[in-house]
Amino acid sequence: MAAMRLNMFTRSLLLTSCMFILTTSDQAKKSNQLNNSSMSSYSIHLGHDIYQNLGGGGGRNSKNENINKGDISNAEISMKLITEAGVLANQFRDIVDTELAYTSMQRVYDSVEYVDEASSDSSEVQQLTLKVGMKLVKYLKQLDYNKNNVEKLYQAHRAQSHRTQPIAARQSCCKLQTQSLSYDNVFQCDISKDSACDRLSPVVTSSAFNPVNNLTQIFRKTMKECHLIKWQYWSSEEGVHVLYPSTGFTNNRFGMSCEDSWDARSRPVYASSVRPQQKKVVILIERGSWVSKEQLRLAKEAAVVALGVLSELDMVGIVSVGATIDTCQTDSCYGKGLAPASTENKQQLINFIKSISKDSDSSGNTNHTLGLKKAFSMIKQEVEPLNNNVSLADSIIVYISSGNTSGKDEARKVVKTVVDENAQINNRVVIMTYALIEDGRTGLEELAFLRDLAEQNVKPESVKSTATKQSTADSTKSPKYREEPEIPPAQKGAMTVLNPMSNLPSTIGRFYINLPLAVQSEATFSLPYMDPIGEGYMISVTKPCFYNQELIGVVGIDVSVGDLLEDITYYQGGEVAYAFLVDKNGNALSHPSLPRPLFVRTPSFVDISLLEQSPGFQTVRKSMISRKKGQVVLQRSVNSTVEVKYSWSPVPDTPYSIGLVKLVDNNKMRRLQHMRMTSSDGSTLYHRLDLLPNKDMCMHLKQLGTKASGTLMLASSSFISPYQHISQDETKRVVQGYIAYLNDYTMLISNPGIKLTIKNDVRATKSIDKFWMNQIHNSKLNDYIVRRYLVTLSGVLRMYPGTLLDKDYEPSQRSWYVRAIDNPGLVTVSSPYLDVGGGGYVVTISHVLFEGSSTGLHDPSDRVVAVVGIDFTIRYFYKLLLDTLPMCRHSTVRCFMIDDAGYLIAHPSLVEPAGKGPIEKQHITHKEPLVANDILNHQGFVKKKSCNSYPDATIQRLYEFNTSWTGLLSNLLHKDHCQKYKIVNIPGTNAFVGIVNETCDMITTFCPCSTVDRVCLNCHRMEQTECECPCECNLSVDQCRGSIKHEDKKPSCHCPEEPVILPEVDASLTKDLPQCYDSNCKARNTYDNCFGVIDCEWCEIDKDGSSMLSAPYCATQRECFGGVLGAKSPYGDEEYSSFSEKYYSVGAQVGPMAGGLMGFIVVLALSFFIYRHNVHRLQRLEMANYQDASVRMSQDNEAEIEDDSPMDPPQGGGGAVGGHMHANIVLAALDRPSPYHQRMRHHVWRHHHGATPSESDHGYSTMTPHEDSEYHYVEPEPLYNDRGRRYHGRAEFSDDASSVSTSLIEPPLLNPPPRVSSERQSRRNKARSYHSVPSQDIVEGQEKVIDPVPGQTVLPSLPPSILQVPVQVHHVDTAF
Repeated sequence: MAAMRLNMFTRSLLLTSCMFILTTSDQAKKSNQLNNSSMSSYSIHLGHDIYQNLGGGGGRNSKNENINKGDISNAEISMKLITEAGVLANQFRDIVDTELAYTSMQRVYDSVEYVDEASSDSSEVQQLTLKVGMKLVKYLKQLDYNKNNVEKLYQAHRAQSHRTQPIAARQSCCKLQTQSLSYDNVFQCDISKDSACDRLSPVVTSSAFNPVNNLTQIFRKTMKECHLIKWQYWSSEEGVHVLYPSTGFTNNRFGMSCEDSWDARSRPVYASSVRPQQKKVVILIERGSWVSKEQLRLAKEAAVVALGVLSELDMVGIVSVGATIDTCQTDSCYGKGLAPASTENKQQLINFIKSISKDSDSSGNTNHTLGLKKAFSMIKQEVEPLNNNVSLADSIIVYISSGNTSGKDEARKVVKTVVDENAQINNRVVIMTYALIEDGRTGLEELAFLRDLAEQNVKPESVKSTATKQSTADSTKSPKYREEPEIPPAQKGAMTVLNPMSNLPSTIGRFYINLPLAVQSEATFSLPYMDPIGEGYMISVTKPCFYNQELIGVVGIDVSVGDLLEDITYYQGGEVAYAFLVDKNGNALSHPSLPRPLFVRTPSFVDISLLEQSPGFQTVRKSMISRKKGQVVLQRSVNSTVEVKYSWSPVPDTPYSIGLVKLVDNNKMRRLQHMRMTSSDGSTLYHRLDLLPNKDMCMHLKQLGTKASGTLMLASSSFISPYQHISQDETKRVVQGYIAYLNDYTMLISNPGIKLTIKNDVRATKSIDKFWMNQIHNSKLNDYIVRRYLVTLSGVLRMYPGTLLDKDYEPSQRSWYVRAIDNPGLVTVSSPYLDVGGGGYVVTISHVLFEGSSTGLHDPSDRVVAVVGIDFTIRYFYKLLLDTLPMCRHSTVRCFMIDDAGYLIAHPSLVEPAGKGPIEKQHITHKEPLVANDILNHQGFVKKKSCNSYPDATIQRLYEFNTSWTGLLSNLLHKDHCQKYKIVNIPGTNAFVGIVNETCDMITTFCPCSTVDRVCLNCHRMEQTECECPCECNLSVDQCRGSIKHEDKKPSCHCPEEPVILPEVDASLTKDLPQCYDSNCKARNTYDNCFGVIDCEWCEIDKDGSSMLSAPYCATQRECFGGVLGAKSPYGDEEYSSFSEKYYSVGAQVGPMAGGLMGFIVVLALSFFIYRHNVHRLQRLEMANYQDASVRMSQDNEAEIEDDSPMDPPQGGGGAVGGHMHANIVLAALDRPSPYHQRMRHHVWRHHHGATPSESDHGYSTMTPHEDSEYHYVEPEPLYNDRGRRYHGRAEFSDDASSVSTSLIEPPLLNPPPRVSSERQSRRNKARSYHSVPSQDIVEGQEKVIDPVPGQTVLPSLPPSILQVPVQVHHVDTAF
């Protein structure tokens, strides 16, 4: 009966829907008669307009007689495509040869002379070791100098303390006058080198030793000896912290400010210096019914402070105890043993601490014994057994409790339990108790219990009973056993009172003080961390100070990692040669797969064995951490025949070892022979036009430039000390010194710090300027070329038009450079990216130059000496397609071009008017899913690959296309489909050209992509023939060991691209400067004449974002970015401010017919939803084993979704019925824009910052929701001010394929999503980590309005403009 009523209800809904559609259809016909100019979605109407405009050579409404409605035969397409691919190859080669003067420059390198340079790997690694070692020796010498002076001052203080003048002056850092401070590049904050200042703990006495005035002169002298070191400090056991140079703590980025309740003794650097042994700590928090809410709040705050004291080398666990115990559940290991106190683990444990709630009064009293036994159990998992007569107190239990018990008997039992448990591990544990006091609620008995617990003091009654039992037991033992020595006594702890007025850093922040203290003089090296005062990535080197064997404090210096490791980071030993550095625990501190120190924003420590996966490398690792030296030849990888040589050596008196990797056949090195320069060669123009202005200056889009000649830039790798070059101010005098040295033909001017080989590279490349200048006068492509450039392997960069760059720019890190090096001999083409220099969306073509040969013949195995590149506007490539392949103008044909990673170089959707969001990182799986599905079945053409990105702890899935493929690809699985495709490689390039002939609107294939984040929909498998967008999965990390699980040990990804800064220039210098290239957009009267021209847009959509202009015209990007009048520019320089926000917030307008269709879909979906959940309700209720079969509507429960996949059937009945996978997916369906999808906000590199991905970044920015054009567009945000983090007055950007001009660190227009890996994982576990009963997940930010019924889907309430429906994918059949 219920089913009959349901069927009747469903039929009535469907009947109502049909009537609604018919009524709406009539209204639509009338509406269409009134408005025939409304925009339809791309690929039919809009596509025709693009073809007509370019083909007809007229305005927007011009017609092309060559376009007809009939189909083009497949045979004709195949023939033309193969032929024209060769034409495209010739055009690309011609661009490289003529526009970049590749042939002329190769002749130059072939004509110069080279000299052989003997290379010894062992000598090279020794040289690197010597350079790093000499720096550290110098730092340690100055540290000893500071230490000796502090100890002498303290001795004087003690001698004078009995008199009237102790050394106790004060100069608070927080009371400094701001006018006395100035910005410094090394410290990256406001400082004063004239004095030191102090920060005092609130508990410091007025007579405490404070040598702030005395240390100023000492620290100043040290800085003169080591001018690149950062902070110097003295921290005393009394709570005084003296810092040099003085600063006002105005930079709050990393949390240190004058408002903080601060104590230097609670810093990890201090704790690890005075107690350098690894500390194993369990923090036990009482949450039982005896604890008040205020006491629990105080306990949680105290636990967070205690957690912050630990360094990365320590181990930690957190337990909350009431009637039961609870531990963090985000990883199973948190509840079993101790985890490294890494940043990620600390954050997970802090989240757990915050989630602790008080037990109800009815749940029972606190079970102290249960909690303490759990703490001992966790410690026992980590400690190694000792001999009976040996005790090593290296573990601590920090118990934060009210001290309430049911009576003295229970208190004695708890203490007895602790004594017995500790005896089992040779009394290795120190108990530190912290009594929670609130309004006198904790009495003397509670304090006595906690004191006895800390001192492990068993009451006399218990001792007597124990002694009697022990005597009885001893009488039964053999004499031999009785003679064995007893274990040493336990190390006593201390009880400390905590109340709301307590200074937590000065109390619980000192929990380690009862560990044994060893009087030592060895230096302690911290792991790298971010400077909490200024900015930068640094290491602390510290030593404890003593007076008569009494610890009085710690002296330390902070060293920039960039300075310390510059010789490792900028090592140049050939194309395939690099150096790395590891510490005594095997952590890689420098490696090509990790960001350069200058661009680290979040420290991450990776074991070197994960980055170096050559078979047999574990032997190398073991030798390196054992501080030995050696050499060995290994295979590059398991299936590789390439051999590499590893050479390594320790750095004396430090915990570091250096490794060197080279190809076995890479020993023979050649360098340019000294090239003499004559006075007739002319002067070199350095790129610092702001310091050395001239009369020929102009503005090249948004960069200060000149068209009179090219400019030269020396990257940081060109200097003997790259870090010094980056850190020092590049003044006019410094730049004049560079120019004088480079132009000197007398050999009399001294070297200003440039590498010796640079002068020859500058002279060898000088003729490129003349070649480029000659070509500009004859080129037919000037309207489309943004810039040309050349860079040598040594870091010499030449560019035309000459433009100003930031000195941090390192061209060897750009993806166009890396891709050219990886594909020697090929013309490499990038995918589009936003040019930060103002060129809009551009595409880069690059090619390598080879080392000279007397024969003039070269092959890809030759040594590379330089890379040339050229930037074009994005529309030029689509124009090139249409001009080369006339069939692309046909109404049923779409032409596209992709690179060897599958990213689109040219496609109709990339150039459509009213560009729907960023055009960067569009993949073939997004725009042509049928093609993507089919080509995966062509063996040998494309591979799905994966690699590990360790900085953000993700697995990146990517595509790799075979650039040596010959022949033409066509439909394999979809032979009878009305959509046919053809793809062919463009010979001699990394690009492919394809054509799709579509004669129907049927869409039956898709590539699944997450609509929530970049996470793959099924991380448990990766099938070669299953189409999916490039995406990422979390690395399976063993949090308690800090290692990657075996199944996720994959090759490491390329290091993400670095952020790039566009230097600011004084407005008075750029005022009234003309543009170097005048596009004259207003004079371009036709669409064809405007299309693709630099800085020009064909403006055809009105300011409301939907209406067509009655008279389209050619305008600048500032006036009409993306073809929309007044649209907000990603550069923040739009000329109209009245642009309607409606277009961005609501999306494209839909007519009555579309509205009716939407209504029908809604009703149909609801009908199916009701039918499904009612007809099968009884079946689900009867299936007791499927209690968790509800469809999860939030990506927060992605882990459960993946476990329910067909490849991983549910265990014990868990998961969805039948094992079907439920997920929120988007079907990237042949470019049919869907009005239902809300565009998500996005951040490219989790690179976090930073780093951003390149066009070859293996999908770093591909699987983000904003990149599918079917999503609605979000209002763009400008690049300046808040869009980029400020670097001392300069906005930070990143370079996404990037030519010299580079693209943004964050994609333009969109805000970043939550950070990767740890934050995303914590978000997923937010609802399930700390509760024994799982709750129904809902969309983040929505309130749960009803309790879910098992097996029933709960749709959260959403704004009216968003429709969310569950999608259950059972099977997708793509064969016809």
